[in-house]
Amino acid sequence: MIVERLIPVSDGIICLMQDDFTVPESLSDTDVEVSLKDFGAILTVKGNEVALPGAILEHFENAEGTSIYFYTVSPYELIPEYRGSITLRRDEVLKAKGAWDYFSRSP
Repeated sequence: MIVERLIPVSDGIICLMQDDFTVPESLSDTDVEVSLKDFGAILTVKGNEVALPGAILEHFENAEGTSIYFYTVSPYELIPEYRGSITLRRDEVLKAKGAWDYFSRSP
């Protein structure tokens, strides 16, 4: 999945994507995973990966929620098409943010 841009909003982020990805109707906890990387984290949704830089993890820490809204963009369309949304468990995001802070500051 190719992410064009991540836009912070009050209750999470908007992912503007080039790929034709649609959020499945039913997602279980095993379908959504946040894993730590040296630049921030990787969000995996049903095998599709989205890179979340450290600044986005910091935004999630201060935002009112942890929702991710997916839209598909095209150079030929004026308005992006809504593809669905997910809400991450806040404790998972905060654990990833805390671990990223710890590892990014260690020598």
